[in-house]
Amino acid sequence: MHCKLLINLLFILLLTTASHASLTESEQQAVAKRQLAEMNAALKGGDVNTFISYINPGLVRRMGGADSLRKEMKTYAKEVGEAIRSISIGEPSKIFHKKNQLQCLISDTVCSAFDYGPSHIVENVIAISDDGGGHWTFANCGNSREKFNAFKTVIPKLAPELEKMLEGRLRGE
Repeated sequence: MHCKLLINLLFILLLTTASHASLTESEQQAVAKRQLAEMNAALKGGDVNTFISYINPGLVRRMGGADSLRKEMKTYAKEVGEAIRSISIGEPSKIFHKKNQLQCLISDTVCSAFDYGPSHIVENVIAISDDGGGHWTFANCGNSREKFNAFKTVIPKLAPELEKMLEGRLRGE
């Protein structure tokens, strides 16, 4: 009985993995963009758990773990969500391969209105998938060299082409 259950679970796992591995690059890009939109909607809506589920695990660990991050975010999630007026997401870059990971760069523009006035911030978001493009996690490496350098200490395995593309954007190219 247990053996049959284990075989069925293994079969389902293999089917799921195979279906993600067979996504085309344009499908992978569409999934990354959709999931970034889901993450942004969670931030705007104050859904801390969903938002954290999309943060790259390396960053979550760097920020003290999911429980610590969840506790910290719950204190200001409503305020942040109410201040965000809109978030527009650009088209994902080419998908780059680094070992068993897929990586791409997506720009988004956050329009907010905090007490100090309206703001438009263009951010560089790195999307990373470990399952062939079925699920993506994200790391906002900002729009400055300092933020990018800090980011590289957390997730140092960026594809060289992606790193060059990001460096070009930070220089304004």
